[in-house]
Amino acid sequence: MEFTRDDCKFTIPDRPTVRQQLRYFSAATGRDPSQKMERFWDGAAALIETWESKVIPDFKTADLDTLTEPSETGIIIWVALEVKMFMDALEDVPKN
Repeated sequence: MEFTRDDCKFTIPDRPTVRQQLRYFSAATGRDPSQKMERFWDGAAALIETWESKVIPDFKTADLDTLTEPSETGIIIWVALEVKMFMDALEDVPKN
């Protein structure tokens, strides 16, 4: 699945395996609501296969404690929410 906007493009699997789904949900879930967006970002990062962005050149080394630009925050929120919506919409494939 490809997600694109002017400053970022990334892909995740069209049909995540059960292991990938578990990794996503392990990273994205928790009880502390103040860290919800960070967890969604961590979950998304667990699924990202390809990444292109001049704002955040390498999502794997993006340190949330040192990034300071609002454009970086915007990309992180966009990616986190796009992947969450995708994962929430997964359905079982009907058997023939």
